[in-house]
Amino acid sequence: MTTRIITAADVRDYESRLAPQSVIGLAFEFPSGGSVEPHVHPYGQIVFGGEGIMCVDTPRGAWVVPPHGAVWVPAFTLHEVRLRSSFAMHNVLIAPHHANGLPNQCEPLAVSGLMRELIMRIVAARVRQRKPDRIDTYLDLIRDEFTLTDERPLTFTLPRDRRLARLCAQLLDTPADCRSLEEWGELVGASSRTLGRLFRQELKTTFDEWRRHVRLREALQRLAEGRSVSAVANELGYDSTSAFIEMFRKALGRTPGQYFSNGFNR
Repeated sequence: MTTRIITAADVRDYESRLAPQSVIGLAFEFPSGGSVEPHVHPYGQIVFGGEGIMCVDTPRGAWVVPPHGAVWVPAFTLHEVRLRSSFAMHNVLIAPHHANGLPNQCEPLAVSGLMRELIMRIVAARVRQRKPDRIDTYLDLIRDEFTLTDERPLTFTLPRDRRLARLCAQLLDTPADCRSLEEWGELVGASSRTLGRLFRQELKTTFDEWRRHVRLREALQRLAEGRSVSAVANELGYDSTSAFIEMFRKALGRTPGQYFSNGFNR
């Protein structure tokens, strides 16, 4: 199956043919590896899948979104969507004048059963062609179900220092690399003390925490592709499956099984 890539020009062309509406439901089918290139909408947007996993990159950072999660993207906010598995995307566009009271920055959402049903109905029934009072009812229900989570975005901006940037770029390419900070220092030409200071100054974290962050993102994507927990733990350099599960639980508050069965819901 050919990888599907939607460009920013494709998005603009499609939306130019839409009549102005309060709510617009959109659905797209993607094969594994599909993507929507960086773009903006004149509408606020709920980006939801329902199955599979997607990576939503925004100015706040990037979220790896599980099957029962979504991301709210305000109007005119640059964002990109990348997919690691076959995926059916279901989006709800909300006109700015109907988005009053909703967040003015990108936020992850917990998708309740009712919220999921509302999104699917809006997409399937083409609500924009229905009675205005029904549209208002859906919008009121969506606002009631609009529940933010405490998920933090996974951010991976490379630092300015060339030595630290080289270290970080290589870890992003090979998350399972187990070299110590001392060993990395020998490779990039800096002492471990200097690298530790640069991590704190430029990335506001420690080397160990940053590496865990990188491995967590990769783990989420590999698990979404259907790999077993034990296989992913081994691939990412963990001594045991239990050590990997404990890292996952501490970072996201759930085990891998709970995360993918319940999405963002606690």
